Amino acid sequence: MLFAVTDHLKAQFADIAAGERLTVVQARTVLRIYGPVPMRALAARMGYDASNMTGIVDGLESRGLVERKVLPADRRVKHVELTGHGVEVRDRMREQLAEDAPAIGRLDEADRVALHAILSRAVERS
Repeated sequence: MLFAVTDHLKAQFADIAAGERLTVVQARTVLRIYGPVPMRALAARMGYDASNMTGIVDGLESRGLVERKVLPADRRVKHVELTGHGVEVRDRMREQLAEDAPAIGRLDEADRVALHAILSRAVERS
């Protein structure tokens, strides 16, 4: 059943990403940027090699969703931050994911809390 739910959620996520004219990887990236983040740290957060982040960020930057910044504290490191448009896209995707997740949305509050606790323990062990 976990695989069936996962497949459903992946398909739903792909549809939401396509609705924003993003690839799944680009959409995942937008959802994982909180404030300025070093590109290397973002790659680690995503589970990608740092060299792959350049192309992903290039695509997002060309769409006006992110910008690269150099912070005064460490001018050697490129940071990535969502633009205002990027924040709007991120928030829209989050809303759609929360509202359009029938596999989870049909559960009552107690079941959602229990599922969250179970999945959190499962992730902690891996």
